[in-house]
Amino acid sequence: MDEIKIGIDNESKGFLAAYSKTPPEMLEKLARDENEYVRMEVAESKNTSTKALEKLSYDENKDVRHCVAHNPNTPPETLAKLADDEWVGVLGGLWQKMKTLHL
Repeated sequence: MDEIKIGIDNESKGFLAAYSKTPPEMLEKLARDENEYVRMEVAESKNTSTKALEKLSYDENKDVRHCVAHNPNTPPETLAKLADDEWVGVLGGLWQKMKTLHL
């Protein structure tokens, strides 16, 4: 069962993904949700595992990839892969992250 099917709507799943105390295991399940808003919230969460961030770096939605690029926990290997992204917004996310790292 890849998607969470507990009878909650996409907005509620998005709030769950954005909640600072949502455990990484739940975020990994939410990372596979069909709704891009939910996946964006997962990609932005500081509790999201590097494994889930790596998976989301291949997301079909450019805004999800942008959120992965901007997440402070995204590993360097995933950032290097995102540097080749065709959408400039993903590169903008990388630039913002580099500024926070003072590189």
